[in-house]
Amino acid sequence: MLRMHHLWARGAVGLIGAGLLLGILLLELAFPPSAQAHSGAPYPILVESPVGPYVVTVLADPDVGGGTFTVELALVGGQAVPEGTTVTLWVRPQDGHREEAGYDGRRQPEGMGTFVVEIPFD
Repeated sequence: MLRMHHLWARGAVGLIGAGLLLGILLLELAFPPSAQAHSGAPYPILVESPVGPYVVTVLADPDVGGGTFTVELALVGGQAVPEGTTVTLWVRPQDGHREEAGYDGRRQPEGMGTFVVEIPFD
């Protein structure tokens, strides 16, 4: 008699566990996580590289459908980047399905020479 009670209890625990697992699976199917191309910190592409009179850092934050690139400029001597300075990033798909295109950056109010460039991907 004691043995049958023990087996019944184990079976009930197993059914409860299976029910919880099935419930979690149904919730995952009903509310799937959203697809994300990238999450986390931007990737460094260039880090403090000399380009003409500037030292340039470029960070990429790619996502589905487009990418955000942050370009940080500093003059070699440490002076402020002059007003009127512009940044254009040029891109060309490796497979050549689109022509090369330039995208202008928006200068950010914070930082001495920070520009953000939005580039659509297809």
